[in-house]
Amino acid sequence: MRQNMRLRCWDKEKKVMLPSFPLYKACFAHYDRTGDMIIMLGTGLKDRMGKEIYEGDVLEGNNGIKAIIEWTQEFGRWSMRWSDKSTTPISWHVKHAIVIGNIHENPKLLIGG
Repeated sequence: MRQNMRLRCWDKEKKVMLPSFPLYKACFAHYDRTGDMIIMLGTGLKDRMGKEIYEGDVLEGNNGIKAIIEWTQEFGRWSMRWSDKSTTPISWHVKHAIVIGNIHENPKLLIGG
């Protein structure tokens, strides 16, 4: 397992994002006994500004088009899901995109984009 893999959690009840932490420190049964947390895995990639990218993040490209980051089980990869529901590998776009938020803190980010 990679030592640099990171997680972050969205607290559904308090509606706050908890700080990210290394995967090897995680103990899911202890950390989220209530089911009130959404646990998001880091992709191991950074946007063009150097910000870590996590599952559920919304990225915006140079062209202003937005996409959500998700794991695509069918292909075994991190993907960007566009408004038309198509997906492309995150590695194709990450150098030209920036994280503008995530679907938990601002679910309306993808509206109109």
